[in-house]
Amino acid sequence: MIIKRWLTHLGSLRREVKDWRPPDDNSARISNLIRDLIDSLEAGMERLEKELESRLAQELQMEMALAFAEDAVSVTTKDGDIRMVNPAFGKLTGYPGEQIIGSTHEMLWSNAPAVDLADMQNVLASGKNWRGELNLLTRDGSMLITEVTAVPIIKPNGEITHHVFTQRDITQRLAMERKLGEQKSFLEKVINLTSNVIIVLGPKGEWKLDNLAAKTLLTEMGENTRKRLADLLLVELGNESVVRSRRLDIGLTKNKKGYYLMQAERIPARFLIPDSEAGYLYLVTLSDITEVEQKNREILVRHTALVSSKLERSLAQEELAGGFVYQMRQPLNVVKAIGNRMEELLRDHDMEGLFKNANLLREHLGLMEKNMARFKKITANKKNTEGKPCLVSQLVESLEFLFAERCGESGVNLEINAENPDTAFPLPLEVMQMLMVALMDNSLESVEGRKEPSIKISFNTISDSVCISVEDSGGGVKEEDCLKVFEPFYTTKPGKRGLSLALLHQVVDKAGGRVELKKSSLGGAFFVLGFPKEA
Repeated sequence: MIIKRWLTHLGSLRREVKDWRPPDDNSARISNLIRDLIDSLEAGMERLEKELESRLAQELQMEMALAFAEDAVSVTTKDGDIRMVNPAFGKLTGYPGEQIIGSTHEMLWSNAPAVDLADMQNVLASGKNWRGELNLLTRDGSMLITEVTAVPIIKPNGEITHHVFTQRDITQRLAMERKLGEQKSFLEKVINLTSNVIIVLGPKGEWKLDNLAAKTLLTEMGENTRKRLADLLLVELGNESVVRSRRLDIGLTKNKKGYYLMQAERIPARFLIPDSEAGYLYLVTLSDITEVEQKNREILVRHTALVSSKLERSLAQEELAGGFVYQMRQPLNVVKAIGNRMEELLRDHDMEGLFKNANLLREHLGLMEKNMARFKKITANKKNTEGKPCLVSQLVESLEFLFAERCGESGVNLEINAENPDTAFPLPLEVMQMLMVALMDNSLESVEGRKEPSIKISFNTISDSVCISVEDSGGGVKEEDCLKVFEPFYTTKPGKRGLSLALLHQVVDKAGGRVELKKSSLGGAFFVLGFPKEA
């Protein structure tokens, strides 16, 4: 309004000067100066008017923004007296502008920690912005948690004149975050308490997440095993989007193995990681079935041992029949010779009746011999030692199941060394197990009662042969008995049949192998079984 009045006066003055006719040159010069001054004043007034209009528009926009802002805004003096608030302030605190202007924030922040208030005052006094959380006591006595931003208004000369406070209610947000945090903690505990291994991998095997069971598995695998396990999982995953119930063998430290049932699913990365740029992730679950697998293997070994036992009885029956025939053949030959002699004597004395009886006796003896030969043929079973070749690793596993606990209970130090676990024997597992049981039983009997009893089993390859050696710290075998121990029915132990080592020699010999017996460096017997190496 004042500027418009000034412009009106300047317009009137311009008209007066325009109608003035100066009498001389000096007056004319003064008239021109006055016109220039009027032009400058008019231009300045117009510019000032535009600036005022712009400022008024900005202030109006600011007032509109504050009026419709969701955050509570309050302006105080340097000393803290509230000079202006917006509607959101009254809605948040319960105090409208007419009731709060002239007061301070003290009653609103009465329950806020004093250390936070002091920190805010110190930061503002230094001319910097402050941001933090403060407890807000509303007019109705409710307690809210607000996020506060405080900004000092500073003059060009550096003097602080006012403070602007912005407050936002974050009570519900913090409660939700706390609830989500509790749920997250609960889920993490559930995931870590499960015995299943849970791993999240990126498309190229990047390790994203794991649980406690996964960390335990990595520890059991040794050092620097994340990449090795990730590579193994990626190979199993291939291009499949879902992998269900697939067995996975994982190598552990000390040459042990873990057996797991693997399940996996390829899922979009955004489902697990918000704002993730990765296309998808793999969620892998491994269920430990090592104990179940060991039980199954133990059952298999026990079953094989049962088959071996039946096989041993069958072979023993065959050997027993052969021995029986061998033992009976000599007296039968003598009886036949006597019968022939009786025939000659009877012929000389022409005793027809006795001659016929002698012929009958000879016929019956011949029939007995045929029956015994037939008995041996019937009891023989050539297929007993036929079957699929077994590996060294299979036999080692069987021996550990069968004798590790037995040796431990007896105080016997059992050592098993395998040079090449993938080497094959020409005989099936049940036959090899039967042979090893015979040797182990012999060694366990030999070391019984010995000081620091020991048994050592070694598997190695020599030229084109795969060899097994069993040595013990027992009493050993006398040199003159080294060949006799492999004869049927020979034994130095009361109550024994003397067939085990004879059967062993027979089976190994039929397989094209060899059996050696010598003195062990441990002090006892040293048995060596050599077989031609299988392809």
